[in-house]
Amino acid sequence: MVLNCQAVLETIENTHWFVNLGQPNSLYANATSLKQAVRFWKSKEFEEAHSVAWEAFRNNIPRQSKQEWVRCFSECKDSLARNISKSSEAQKLLSRCQQDIDDFILLLPHVGAVGESLSEKAELNFFTNQLKIYEAGHWVCGWQGDLHEDKFVYPKSNFIIF
Repeated sequence: MVLNCQAVLETIENTHWFVNLGQPNSLYANATSLKQAVRFWKSKEFEEAHSVAWEAFRNNIPRQSKQEWVRCFSECKDSLARNISKSSEAQKLLSRCQQDIDDFILLLPHVGAVGESLSEKAELNFFTNQLKIYEAGHWVCGWQGDLHEDKFVYPKSNFIIF
């Protein structure tokens, strides 16, 4: 999937936020309850996967694209805040996660997807692959996999959704 900032902004605008929470799917592992989903969301494994993915694409954005990244970061963050604030499902989810909207947004894949697209490396797709799950009204609440301290491995799309 080739993205640019405008494409991600359109995705944000057209997403029906979290309308399919708790609905099963056949493509990814499913959290069986909201309580379990929140636990996955706050897990060290998911946090580490995010961290590895962020660091990798940030280190691979060409110097001439850094300003584009800063601009897109702000635009995406503002758009996410506006659109999520309109969703009653999102408000319930924020409450259950005990997070304010800014902290929650930084864990959503949209800003990361823009960064991955600016890196021009197709294998950097951890965030990009999550976008279609959000568009379908689900929530990527966790990740399954192994991150290796002795060698760099970009997280694969082994998502857990609710």
